[in-house]
Amino acid sequence: MLKKLFMVASITLFATSVNAAYTETSCSSNEVFSQYACNQCFDGGEVASWSNISFLDDVWVNDTGIKKIMFKEEQTMPVMHSLNNSKLTKNPDSDAFWEYTPEFNALEDSELYGYVLPAGQRVSWLKSALWASYLVEQAPKKGENVWMLVFDVMSHNILENGEIAMNEAPHKECVLYKSGESFVPPVAEKPAPEPTPEPEQMTQVQTGPELYFLVLILSFVMGIIVMNREVILQKVRK
Repeated sequence: MLKKLFMVASITLFATSVNAAYTETSCSSNEVFSQYACNQCFDGGEVASWSNISFLDDVWVNDTGIKKIMFKEEQTMPVMHSLNNSKLTKNPDSDAFWEYTPEFNALEDSELYGYVLPAGQRVSWLKSALWASYLVEQAPKKGENVWMLVFDVMSHNILENGEIAMNEAPHKECVLYKSGESFVPPVAEKPAPEPTPEPEQMTQVQTGPELYFLVLILSFVMGIIVMNREVILQKVRK
């Protein structure tokens, strides 16, 4: 996701402002802007959990009729602030996340010990490192404020007599991100299937040793009767 911030030097003597690929919005549109004392405010769009915010690029634009100058030692690297218990991982988690561009370094003025941008010119001056990114680990519900990216930018006008008009405070640009988290209804757990009842077993006749011997004796008696039935019948007739 390519996010470009364009720095625009104002016509006034001391002010520096930012115009952006983000949509500029009124700083009164959200009370969180006042909490960070923002001078210029932007809508950063929506982010959701496990998305990456990377390839950030600042463009310094001088649309005045005079030269402007920056000093590296005055710059504070941009900071991403967490809102509404959101969580992210910054990689790398240091000032190495941001780097000055070769185009900006080429503007160095050895006499003024700064970086001079001619009138009517622009330059990509600050960008996130190639592998640098913010990984969104947790975002609040959709539509809530989730991150505030704050740039404290300090630049100065070079007057016609060669003097540098020093600013008393940096110009603060703020980019507000909102949560794009989609609501996913919880999946109801399926009830465990009831166990299939086992078929009832038929009652079995217990065949212990006593019943075995009784059957054996009855079989023996029946055998004797069958073998001697004639004798038994003759005695019965008498």
